Amino acid sequence: MAQECKEEISNTEKALVNATEFFDMKIKDAMDQRSWDVPIISMDDEILDVIAILCTNDHVWVVESKDLKRVVGVITEHDILNALRPIKRHRFFGPPSRRGLGLGIFETAEHIMSNDPFTCTLEEKVRDVLHNLEAHGVRRMPVVDPSTEEIIGEVTIHQLIRRYYNVIKPLCEICVDEGSTEKKVKKLKTKPK
Repeated sequence: MAQECKEEISNTEKALVNATEFFDMKIKDAMDQRSWDVPIISMDDEILDVIAILCTNDHVWVVESKDLKRVVGVITEHDILNALRPIKRHRFFGPPSRRGLGLGIFETAEHIMSNDPFTCTLEEKVRDVLHNLEAHGVRRMPVVDPSTEEIIGEVTIHQLIRRYYNVIKPLCEICVDEGSTEKKVKKLKTKPK
């Protein structure tokens, strides 16, 4: 049993090295390679098109046009929520807010998008992207080609968590001391992937 624990501890050390390597990994190796699955809309598309996309996604990237896919903005559920909120008329503070669909001023995606989202490239390290996601309080970033600024994919917190889990998963399957029960180890090994 002591020999098994020594082998398992050396495996733990290897897994920790792998976790460190995760932070030095390039975004191209950490992100999902499903660029066709990235929600994109042109800035001159109608609000109804935006809402249709947001029925199945929690965000949509806004690009200049269908031909020029340079990212100019993002629309999230929060942006739509702000636009759909009821218009409150203030008796003492002048006219109502003009940021509500009730006044009919929003016609295109450009009118409602948050401008100039933070972007990253395929060559950036996971460590730097995680720092930027946290610093700017966002959950996702478009991955752009640095020469054209066109979107080629996206990286999300969810993707990075899933990737990190796959790196550190061996740690969960190791019995570090004799106090661990086989039942716990078996449960961890039989969870669906």
